[in-house]
Amino acid sequence: MLDKLDNVVYLADNCGEILIDTLVFEMIRKMGGKITLVVRGAPILNDVTMEEIEQFGIEDHVDRILTTGSNAIGVCFDEAPEELKEALDNASLIISKGMANYETLSEENYRPIVYMLKVKCDPVGEDIGAPMGCSVAKLLE
Repeated sequence: MLDKLDNVVYLADNCGEILIDTLVFEMIRKMGGKITLVVRGAPILNDVTMEEIEQFGIEDHVDRILTTGSNAIGVCFDEAPEELKEALDNASLIISKGMANYETLSEENYRPIVYMLKVKCDPVGEDIGAPMGCSVAKLLE
């Protein structure tokens, strides 16, 4: 993945992880990469939104922040802003965190993409090729 960090689109997952994600952002930026962070458009479950981004000063760690445009779990492409779709189309690498993002993005054909998730059900496990409970990082080119 190191040769694909020029223009990263990073789809965040939950609020707690976003603070740890800043360490990844720092590494990507030190390697010369630019980061577009994508958060939920409105609160759902414990997913990160603009409110948490502002609360924790995350905007200082990335180059641009977009939202999914809704409070849907994952990315609802019918409700997604054009700016998000363009960012995904033009990304040198997409980093997709969480099972909900996997469930929606795996139906699309964005590449290259890294899925990072914990398998929480058998159908996703079968699809990604890992047993339930397993933590997965899978690159598709």
